[in-house]
Amino acid sequence: MASPVMPTGSTSTRGIPTFEPGTDGPVRKRRRPNWLGWTLAIVVLVGCTFFLDLEELLSGLRRLGPGEIALLVLISTADRVLMGIKWWHLLGIAGVKLPLLQVVRIFYQGSFAGVFLPSHVGGDVLRAYWASEASGAPHHVLASLIVERLLGMVCAINVAVAGGMVYAAMLMPERPWLWIAGGALMLVGISTAFALAMSSRVHAFVLRHLARHRRFKLAETLHRFYEAYASFGADKQGLAANALLTLLEQMLQMMLIYGIALALGITAQPVAFLAATALYMFVIRIPVAPDGWGIGELTAIGIYALIDTSTTDAFSISIIGHIIPMLALAPGFLFLLRGSPEPPAAEARRF
Repeated sequence: MASPVMPTGSTSTRGIPTFEPGTDGPVRKRRRPNWLGWTLAIVVLVGCTFFLDLEELLSGLRRLGPGEIALLVLISTADRVLMGIKWWHLLGIAGVKLPLLQVVRIFYQGSFAGVFLPSHVGGDVLRAYWASEASGAPHHVLASLIVERLLGMVCAINVAVAGGMVYAAMLMPERPWLWIAGGALMLVGISTAFALAMSSRVHAFVLRHLARHRRFKLAETLHRFYEAYASFGADKQGLAANALLTLLEQMLQMMLIYGIALALGITAQPVAFLAATALYMFVIRIPVAPDGWGIGELTAIGIYALIDTSTTDAFSISIIGHIIPMLALAPGFLFLLRGSPEPPAAEARRF
């Protein structure tokens, strides 16, 4: 069987091929109509009428002053930009060399549209499409998104377990050591499972079995994707650095929720509130409803009620917790209308 043609690019010091748009000299390309961007923009506008109660949004914002809104949007913007940088770093580990600003722009486009799609996955699909089109490395882009979500979920579970430990110990202080021991065991188990999932032995086992069936198109595609996914296991330091960025991202999101509570004048014991927020943040990550609408409000009411936060205040925290990130992602709407920039150059690239 003829070996697959790899995209033009250099090779990193770890032996992973890198994929850089524009390495073959400039090629003039006619700019295509931005049908996808305009279609998504229309879906977003229509989605506002179905998914959002504008009266609730406005009443929630009226409780905050302009300075408070600006500060909260700034915190959320720092979180969104960090998420874009994180993804750019993961793309780099996989050998996909795209400009940082282009990756952040694609992240904003996909994330803003994803707010109005049935689940978080919708935004990821759009990001995968735009980044693959820009880099010519679809398997490596998809692998970066899988690892990003995996790291995010592992970090969210760890933070939620730690928060749950504190939450349970404060609500039921009779046996705090029981909650601490149980939480510690869960943290060790989660970390061990992630380490095994990224281990070279597991990767070698999977690749070996997929290679036996590469004559079939599906197995060949899966083999190429898994090769890209396995490249992350070869860079333990890069993966650890991205995990730390993911933890920082989680802290910024918790800071945003706590800032909303302070802006609304809600008085709660800080440690108990942050522990409850860790659980709340984990639940709304589950891709059930668009951007966690509905699920987030019910979760906030149930969790924050146990630390003496009223139903109205808990509901307001969740509603404003949706609005502020939407405002921070507003540039993504403009990017959708403008369309993704063409790669500076390129011949057709195939895997």
